[in-house]
Amino acid sequence: MRSLHADPAVNTARGKDAAKRLGADVVGICRTDPDWLFAPNGADREVLPADGYGYAVVAAVAMERAAIEGSPGPVPAAATSVG
Repeated sequence: MRSLHADPAVNTARGKDAAKRLGADVVGICRTDPDWLFAPNGADREVLPADGYGYAVVAAVAMERAAIEGSPGPVPAAATSVG
């Protein structure tokens, strides 16, 4: 694994490139807002792993509309899990 670069723009480009190589169609990086974070299974907010991180990587994968229109159900569930 490559180490982080001193230039945030280089790290941004590397992160977006990695996400696209893993199948993302759209990738963005944004600032985080503590009010938008949630703790899994009702854990206290103090144990959130994202605390102290100012940015998040957001990735989206396109899906076939016809395959997800019947949600919830087994076919839409499969469509969302395989992209």
